Amino acid sequence: MSLAGGVILLGLFQECTSNRQASLHTLDHHKEERRREARKESKDEADKEEPSWVKMMNEPNVNYFEAINAFNQYWQGRQVPEERGRKDESEKENEREKEGKREREREREREKEKEGYEEDEEEMEAETHPLRIAYKKFNAWQREVYPYVQADGSIMTPEQQMEVYKNQRK
Repeated sequence: MSLAGGVILLGLFQECTSNRQASLHTLDHHKEERRREARKESKDEADKEEPSWVKMMNEPNVNYFEAINAFNQYWQGRQVPEERGRKDESEKENEREKEGKREREREREREKEKEGYEEDEEEMEAETHPLRIAYKKFNAWQREVYPYVQADGSIMTPEQQMEVYKNQRK
C-alpha cells in the first residue's frame, strides 16, 4: 500500500469516527430532551392537583394539627415562595446580597445550559410559583384560627368563636 492510500484510509477512518461521535452526541441530546419532556409532563400533571393543605384550609371541620403537618410536609425540600412587602434597611441589604448570589447562580445556569444540564433549584422555583398566593393565604388562615384551636386540633365553629369574642369584651 502506498503512502497516499494510507493517508486516504486514515482520513476516511477519522471522518467515520467523528461522524459516529456526532451521532452519539445527537442521540444523547435527544434522550436528554425526552427525559426533560417526561419530567415536565409528570410535573404538569402533579401541578394540576391542588395540594392537600389548600383543601384542608378550606374545610370547616379540619384538624388544625393535620393541616399544619400537611403544609410542612409539602414544603419540605421545596423552595418557599418569597414574601413581598415593605422592607427595612437591613432587609434591603440582605436582598441586595441575595440578588448578587442569584446573578452568580444565573451565570452558572447559563454555563450549564450550554453543556445541556438543568438546575434543580430552577425547577423547584417554577413549581412553587403558582402556590405563592395559597402559601400566603395559609399563613393568614393559620394566624386567624390559632386562638380558636382546641386541644384535640379541632377548630371552634364560628358560633363558638363569637361566644369567646363576646365573653372577652365583657
